[in-house]
Amino acid sequence: MKDNDKIEYFKTSENSIFGKFQYRKNQDDAYKNAIRQGMRNPENWIYMYSKYNRDYFRNMCSKKFISFAQFDLIGTNKIKNKNKDKEMLK
Repeated sequence: MKDNDKIEYFKTSENSIFGKFQYRKNQDDAYKNAIRQGMRNPENWIYMYSKYNRDYFRNMCSKKFISFAQFDLIGTNKIKNKNKDKEMLK
C-alpha cells in the first residue's frame, strides 16, 4: 500500500447480518500491517473483518480473535479522528 492509497473494502448490504462489518479487498495489506505490529505465525491466523479502523484475525486452532490498528506500510495511522471512533463504540 502506498502512502496516498486508501484502504478499499467490499460492499455489504446494510440489511445483512454482516452489514456492520467491512472486508478488505486486499487482505495481504492487513497481514503485512499485523506482522509489522507483532503478529506471530501469520499462517495460523485467518483475516475475518475490519471494524473501527482495526483488522480482526481468528486463530485456526484456538478460535481466539486478535486485532491490530490499521496503519499504512510506512507506519502512519489511518485513523483521522480518534474521538469519532470512540463515539461509534458507545
